[in-house]
Amino acid sequence: MAQNGFRMDGTPHEKVLDKGVVSKLEEIMKPENLPRVPGVVREADAEREARVGSTDHRVQALPGLRQAEGSVHILAVAQHEREMISERTKAALKAARARGTRLGNPRLDEAAKRGTAALKANAKRFAANVLPIIREIEKAGAASLNAIAAKLNERNVPTARGGRWTHVQVGAVLRPFADGAASAIV
Repeated sequence: MAQNGFRMDGTPHEKVLDKGVVSKLEEIMKPENLPRVPGVVREADAEREARVGSTDHRVQALPGLRQAEGSVHILAVAQHEREMISERTKAALKAARARGTRLGNPRLDEAAKRGTAALKANAKRFAANVLPIIREIEKAGAASLNAIAAKLNERNVPTARGGRWTHVQVGAVLRPFADGAASAIV
């Protein structure tokens, strides 16, 4: 293949790789069509060989097409594997139901309550740790939540998730302590 976009015989690549071949490759790349890939690729090979001539000219004229076909084959195998995994999973779930096994978390409400309690406990613990720093900043003259957030960021104090402080986060930390309930939180 010449570097100028033409085949060795001077024919532009666009004339060789016509819309029929491209549309077939686009069509078979759709997931629902992947099981049909081997037959379609053989068909496209035959059409290209008839149109272009020998295999050597075809490879010279369409160097990327061989790679595309390899990718299509890989996608077809991956699609087949997904289908097999899905079938095995469905069969196993059906067998478990037939045995009377209750699927899912049988104590979902209890697990959700424990998770919520743990999140709240972590938030309270974090707020209690940061509160002394915020009180110190307030004593130094910061009156607004934005000013406190700016000072916390200056001191490189991380938020609960490791980000930068905003007035919203400072307010959320101060809210539980607004009525002087700081001693109730551990």
